[in-house]
Amino acid sequence: MWRTACAMVLLIGLLTGGPSAFAKEAGAGLSTDSVKMAVPMNHAGDSEVRKGTETADTFAAEQVELFDTDKERVVKTWENTTEFQAEAQSLLKSVSGRVLDLQPVLSHALIVKIPLAPPQKLTHKQAEIDAMIANMFVVMPKESGRRPWMILHTKEAETLVVEFSGQTGKLRKLLQLP
Repeated sequence: MWRTACAMVLLIGLLTGGPSAFAKEAGAGLSTDSVKMAVPMNHAGDSEVRKGTETADTFAAEQVELFDTDKERVVKTWENTTEFQAEAQSLLKSVSGRVLDLQPVLSHALIVKIPLAPPQKLTHKQAEIDAMIANMFVVMPKESGRRPWMILHTKEAETLVVEFSGQTGKLRKLLQLP
């Protein structure tokens, strides 16, 4: 339990602009408002994603980063290519609802930060989500007990914690993970 609490505090610090490069553009951290008991998660495909009107210049310099919660640091970075953007958009389209766990486990996980260039509009009626997403954090547990989930940061500095039905195989391939 202590390890989980430490991991949660570490991740919140990173997502709220802590000393790591991982949090440069992360914006606000997890708030009690963002982790809501919401909608059943069996509505895969109900999400709608549209490109924003922002120019890509602001976010193009942002790199994709891989954070290992066991090592408590960014372990690798990549250029934010069109392949990463396409995979991010595909995962956003598969949002199935908000995470129902009040404290989703962050220990023993890899977290991929993908800055969206330009920000993407995400609409999911059942989960009452209608926001411009600026940053996506895909949390991939190392142990197979939990499916991956996402932390999304909006342009308005709101944090959304969501489930998705899409597969992470292509993302893992882009990251050169097993």
